Amino acid sequence: MNFNIIFKLNRFQNILFKPSQEWIEIKNENHSNKNIFLTFLLPFGFLIFASCIFGYSRTFFAPFYFIILSSIITAITSIVGIYLASYIITKIAKYFSNIVDFNSTLKLIAYSSIFTLVLSILTGLIPEIKKISIIGLYSIYIMWSGLEIMLETPQEKKINFLILSTVILILSYFVVAKTLSISINPVFWYNLVKFIGY
Repeated sequence: MNFNIIFKLNRFQNILFKPSQEWIEIKNENHSNKNIFLTFLLPFGFLIFASCIFGYSRTFFAPFYFIILSSIITAITSIVGIYLASYIITKIAKYFSNIVDFNSTLKLIAYSSIFTLVLSILTGLIPEIKKISIIGLYSIYIMWSGLEIMLETPQEKKINFLILSTVILILSYFVVAKTLSISINPVFWYNLVKFIGY
């Protein structure tokens, strides 16, 4: 996968304004799951983490360790949520689509989420504009435009598959965020150990 920043900017622009054409380009690219993670999702994760540290430390009056933990949770949720959703959607794709393949599903979910990921960076840097996150719903349209191309979803099944996939993606983000919030929260572990009696 290309590391070129111009390539990535062009992809962002094309997936926003010419999604149908860009999905054909994406489908024809031979990118492994590892490449998608290392050169697309992971850089976004780092950017979200860095932007959240900057924005949270500027606007939230909280201990720095709390800002770090919150930034970690936000960044990891953005990436792991996409992977979890892709895995689940692949499992149910056989009921809606002709292509049942994790790599194709990961491409669909990851690149559909590009607008949401960019918004996460912006709202991390400037938490005051958090309300603009609502325009991230445009990602649903991007996914819609890619279903038929990436997974060969028949027209009559697209709307049901889109709704179900969107719900799965939202729930995946929620589950990952909640799990991380509990697992790296020192207060939780202190109270649990105290409850057990150690």
